[in-house]
Amino acid sequence: MLVVASVKGQNTSWIDGLDWEKTIMVPEPPLRNKGREANMYLAYIIDNYDNLHDITAFTHHHSTAWHIDAPAKSNAEMLSHLRLSYVQEEGYVSFRCGNIPGGCDKFLRPFESNETTMMNYPKAYEYMFNATAPEVLAAPCCAQFAVAKSHILSRSKEDYKRYHQWLMDTELEDKYSGRIFEFLWHIIFGKDHVLCPNTKACWCNMYGWCDKGTFFPRSSWL
Repeated sequence: MLVVASVKGQNTSWIDGLDWEKTIMVPEPPLRNKGREANMYLAYIIDNYDNLHDITAFTHHHSTAWHIDAPAKSNAEMLSHLRLSYVQEEGYVSFRCGNIPGGCDKFLRPFESNETTMMNYPKAYEYMFNATAPEVLAAPCCAQFAVAKSHILSRSKEDYKRYHQWLMDTELEDKYSGRIFEFLWHIIFGKDHVLCPNTKACWCNMYGWCDKGTFFPRSSWL
């Protein structure tokens, strides 16, 4: 299943030719337009918790973007090459392998930061998991990923409702609350606080792109 976070009027026609079942999630009443893509992703999981597909991919509405790891920066191309066996093996994968820039170019230290997202991360983390946030944090950016059913179900529906309630209740601007979730998804789905795969190995394992230095900028390679 491909879940696309969108709002009314955005062009999502790029998904039409993909060999996936598809759902476009838009913030229609009673769902509020708050929290960017995190709102739509969580709403889908809550609504479909008892009827999930073996693999669910979560993406933004746009067809292309700088953070998409494909030759033409294309979401459709990326998804058409995604190795589903690798998703099942890993349980959770971020579609972003390139680390510069984007989440793994530096480790984040929530308790030492004066940046709004990280300053608010520890309190959000404590609310979500009833635990103290990690001192060091890192993960690929940009909140596009795929998850195996088993890893979604490793959390209860009540957990996802609690995460969503935080998003609805927070007074943080969307650009901050949504970004907090960029550094929560990998933890929600069972990965370590620091999740920074080797870029070349990630491209090879996830997309079968094992020798693509000719069209990816050298600065993206580790």
